[in-house]
Amino acid sequence: MNTEIKYLYIDDRKDSQNAILSLREEGKLVIDIIQPPQRIKDAISILKKKKYDGLIVDQQLDEKKLDNGEKNTYLGGALAMDIRANEYHTIQKGKDKKDTSIPIVLYSANTNLPLMLYGYGDSIYDLILTIKTTNSFKEFRKLIPMYQKQLESLVKGYTILKNKSSIESLSCPDENNIDSRFVDELKRRDSLTVHTKASFILNELIIKQGILIDEDILAVRLGIDKNKSKDNWNKVLDSLKEYRADYQGVFSEGWPRWWMPMVKNWWYQKIDSDTYIRFYDAKQRVELISEKLNIKEGLIPAKAESKYSVHNDYWTVCDFSKEPLDIEDGLMLAGQEDLYPWQDAKYVSIHSALVAPIEIAESDKEVLENFNK
Repeated sequence: MNTEIKYLYIDDRKDSQNAILSLREEGKLVIDIIQPPQRIKDAISILKKKKYDGLIVDQQLDEKKLDNGEKNTYLGGALAMDIRANEYHTIQKGKDKKDTSIPIVLYSANTNLPLMLYGYGDSIYDLILTIKTTNSFKEFRKLIPMYQKQLESLVKGYTILKNKSSIESLSCPDENNIDSRFVDELKRRDSLTVHTKASFILNELIIKQGILIDEDILAVRLGIDKNKSKDNWNKVLDSLKEYRADYQGVFSEGWPRWWMPMVKNWWYQKIDSDTYIRFYDAKQRVELISEKLNIKEGLIPAKAESKYSVHNDYWTVCDFSKEPLDIEDGLMLAGQEDLYPWQDAKYVSIHSALVAPIEIAESDKEVLENFNK
């Protein structure tokens, strides 16, 4: 049985192909490269005939002359929109109602501009992931394993969502422990396309911290410096896995996450049955975890280096420096005001906001101005 995952990459520029080619993985990830076909429907036809699992596309498909001497006339966003419309039409009008959704990934040569500035408009919602270039290929190579896992995970995830309901795809240890508002929002999307469900799960559950958290946030909330703790950190993770705190659901291969509700259960049942973790500082959390897990030494407490970080009840990381951060010492980033109720806002440290041009939420601008003075 052929288990290779096949992507089609469409671009009019040949200078970007080295980075894309480096993402290929023999026996696992195939990426074919073509120039933009003359018409959008020709591109859709190629995707269907050769049964590609996903598409990688550049937005500016009209920059360079093609081999035939002409320039392409449509943009990547327009192609993505037409593919999504075709998928929807297939479900509505097709005889077997089969969902043909595939992941569409943007390959961006400009790392500084948000998607909306590329002229995507509403078509931003037709994409599922952005692969960004860096200033050098050497820097990009460090990201290759991550992008490979994410590209493979997307295809596997879309397949899972074609065969399971959204909530089943999460492999949730205990649905009763999950915020009911999220569950209701998720179930409302079960009658929509697979891409719509996939986009909601990835962007509103996995990428944004809240019900699920990444390993950096997990370590900070346990008060641990995971890099300095080394093997002892793995002992903590193994203990959490016994309580099914590790996320095993859709897209987990590309985006490792931890169930915060299960982490809470682990804390109450394994570490401290009476007092919630947030009421301890980092040092106290480490002392309790070390005692309960019988880790005699080598579990190092997290510590922020900034002189403005005066509290050590760490709960998040600075979005800029990735240092542990107590929210009392943080400034909320702009654009965090309209999150879903199950999502956590992003913060930066005061030090980061003073040394870098970071856009702060209106509610915290006065605080930053006072520090600037």
